[in-house]
Amino acid sequence: MDELIEASKRVHGGHIYLARHLRASTGYTFLRWREAGGSKRHLSWELAQQMYSAYQQRTRSWYAQLSEQAMKANDEHVRLRKEIRMIRRRLIRSERAVYAKAIPGSK
Repeated sequence: MDELIEASKRVHGGHIYLARHLRASTGYTFLRWREAGGSKRHLSWELAQQMYSAYQQRTRSWYAQLSEQAMKANDEHVRLRKEIRMIRRRLIRSERAVYAKAIPGSK
């Protein structure tokens, strides 16, 4: 995610860039387009696409690829979070109670 963010910010004169967002309540992290300049408003994927579709072909293709990679990174993050949740549940269910045993030779 960091690499995608940095790549989007290196575009000279770019009107949009990727930003990381964190939902504090869940820890969910995701990438989102953000408008550069004064307002810095969040942009939907569709609105960002409308913005970069006005660029020249080479730049438009680059933004489209970056956008696709960002969406894949978001999907992968969700997949990994689900996998971690499942592993934690399995560990909790499989934990065995541990009881202290007498140490041989002690009274």
